Amino acid sequence: MTNKLPATTIEFIDELKYKLFEEGKIPRPSDTAVSTMLPVDRTMISMYRNKGHTFSDETAIIAAELLELPVGYVIACIHAERAKSKEAKSMWEGMAKQFGSAAAAAFLVANLSLCGSAQSLEATDSPALSGFSSAEVCILC
Repeated sequence: MTNKLPATTIEFIDELKYKLFEEGKIPRPSDTAVSTMLPVDRTMISMYRNKGHTFSDETAIIAAELLELPVGYVIACIHAERAKSKEAKSMWEGMAKQFGSAAAAAFLVANLSLCGSAQSLEATDSPALSGFSSAEVCILC
């Protein structure tokens, strides 16, 4: 994932691992640690990763709150991910885009605060921030 908001269950899990670890809410960036925060069991995390399962609406709400993203954005992304028809997928993706504009700004600001400074941005492993240079971020600051 580069320069974009997470939009799938797996991307949300990966962002949660990074963010919760950086905030000291989990001891290490692992799926098991994320499962305790969602809360779902470790088996469910495996089903998300390996069987194509998606967050329930309730789990999506918790993930949104933990990631400090608009709940509507996360719910719309998850519904787009699980949609069966092209029409339904397109409709949910449109909803996600509507929420995503505000979410992108909030997500970038939240991640910058985790970095501590624009200079540390280039050294971070956050998938959401990969591709941004410190000069690009300074323009936003």
